[in-house]
Amino acid sequence: MKIERTKNAGRNLKWGLVNKIVGLVLPFVCRAAIIRIFGINYLGLNNLFTSILSTLSLAELGFGSAVVFFMYRAVAENDVEKTCALMNYYKKVYRVVGVVILVIGLALIPFLHTFIKKDVPTDINIYVVYILTLLGTVVSYFLFAYKNCILDAYQRKDIILNVNTVVLFVEKILQLVFIFITKNYYMYLVAIVLTNIANNVITAIIVKKRYPQYCAKGTLEKTEKKEIGKKIQGLFLYKIGNVVFGSADNIVMSAFLGLAVTGVYGNYYYIITTLFAFLGIYYNAIRAGIGNSLIMESKEKNYHDFKQLQFIQSWVVGWCTVCLLCLFQDFIVLYAGEENVFDISVVISLCLYFYVWKIIDVVNVYKEAGGMWDRDKFRPLVSGAVNLTLNIFFVQIIGIYGIIFSTILSQVIIDLPWAPKALISYFDIKGKEFYKCLLKGYLDLILMAVPTYLICIFINFNPLVNLLIKAPLCLIVPNAIFMLINHKSVVFKSAIFKIRGMFKLN
Repeated sequence: MKIERTKNAGRNLKWGLVNKIVGLVLPFVCRAAIIRIFGINYLGLNNLFTSILSTLSLAELGFGSAVVFFMYRAVAENDVEKTCALMNYYKKVYRVVGVVILVIGLALIPFLHTFIKKDVPTDINIYVVYILTLLGTVVSYFLFAYKNCILDAYQRKDIILNVNTVVLFVEKILQLVFIFITKNYYMYLVAIVLTNIANNVITAIIVKKRYPQYCAKGTLEKTEKKEIGKKIQGLFLYKIGNVVFGSADNIVMSAFLGLAVTGVYGNYYYIITTLFAFLGIYYNAIRAGIGNSLIMESKEKNYHDFKQLQFIQSWVVGWCTVCLLCLFQDFIVLYAGEENVFDISVVISLCLYFYVWKIIDVVNVYKEAGGMWDRDKFRPLVSGAVNLTLNIFFVQIIGIYGIIFSTILSQVIIDLPWAPKALISYFDIKGKEFYKCLLKGYLDLILMAVPTYLICIFINFNPLVNLLIKAPLCLIVPNAIFMLINHKSVVFKSAIFKIRGMFKLN
C-alpha cells in the first residue's frame, strides 16, 4: 500500500502549526504567570526536574521509533497480523519501561539536594514537586501511548496533534486558574498528570474507531525481536547524545550556578525549544512519508528528495536564527522583565547553538525513517560525553558561556562531520557534495543575519513597539536576501514546488 505522502505531509504540517501556536502562546502565559506569582526560582526548579526525568526516559531506549520503523513495511504490505504483533510487543515493553522509570525516579529522591546549589524556594516541598513531575512523565507508559504507533505508521500525525491541541488548551486554562485563583503550585502540576491521562485515553478511542483491524495481540518471532533489538542498540546511543544535549546543561547549571540562573536560561531555552517544536512539525510531517518512500522508491528518487528537504532546512533554520538574534532581547524583557535578561553576547552564543544543532536534522530524520541508527551508533555517545565533560570544566571558568560553548564545540567538531556519513554511504555519493551544501548554508546565514541585525539595532523604543517593528523586518529582509541569492538554482525552484505541494488545500 502506497501512502499519499505529500498529502499527508501537508495535512500534518497544517495541523501541526495549529498545535504549536496553541502550544506556544498558552505555555508562555503560564510561565510568565509563574514568574509573577511564584518567582523565577520556580521555573529553575521545573527546568531541573524536567531535565532529570528526560534523562530517565532513556529507559525507553528509542523503542517506539524502532517499532514504528518496522511498521512502515507491515502497513505498506497490508500485513495486519504483523502490525498487531508489533503493537502488542510495543505495549508490553512500554509497561516495563514505565515501571523502570518510576522505580529509578523514586530511588533518586534522597539525592535531589545534590543537584541544587542554592535558591531553593522555601514555601514548597521540592520532593512533592518532584513526585508530581515524575507521575506526569510515567503515566503515559501505563495507559495507551503504544496506540500512537498506528497513527505514526499511517502518517496521520494530524490526529495526534488535534487531540493534543484540545487537551493542551484545557491543561493550560486549568493551570492558569490554579496559579491566579488558588495560588497552588502543586495543583499546577496535578493538571499535567490529569491531562496526560486524558490525552492518551482519547487518542486510544480514536485509533480503535478508525483502525478497528489493529489490536495488541500476537507474538513476534525471535528473529524479529532480535532485529528490533539490533536497531534499538544504535538508537539508544543516539538518544543518549540527545538527552545529554537537552538535559545535562540544566543539571550542570543548577549544580554550579544555582536555580535563578537556570530559570533565566530556561526562558531563553524555552523559546529555542519552541522553535525546535515548530521545526519538529515539519520533521514529524515528513518522517513516515520518507520511511514509506525509502521502501517503495529508488535511491535516486530519494536522494533528489533529500537534497530538496536539506535546502529547505537550511533556509528555515537560517531564517529562525536571524529572528532569534534580532527579537530575543525585546521578547524576554516584555515576557520576564528586564532583570531576567542575559547580555547580547550570550544571545549570539545561543543563536549559534541553535543553528549548529538544527542544521542537520533532515539527515537525522532520514536515518530514523530508514532505521540507520546503528551505522554511527557511537557518534552521539562520543559527542554527549565530550559535551558533558566540557560543560563541567568550562562552567567553572566562564560560567554560562562555558555551558553554551561546550555544546557548540561538540557539535562542530563531532556531529557535523560525522552524522551525515551514514546517509552519504547509503546514497553512495561523495561527502564533499554534502559538506559543500552545509558550507553554502553557513554563508547564506551570514548574508541574511548581518544586514537584518544592523537594521534592527537602530530601532530603540519600548520592547513591544520594537517587536512590532522588527518582526515584519525579520520576515521580509532575510527571506528576500535568501531568495535573491538562490532564485536561479534548480534546487530552489524544486524546493518551492515541494513546499506548494505540502500546503496545497486537499
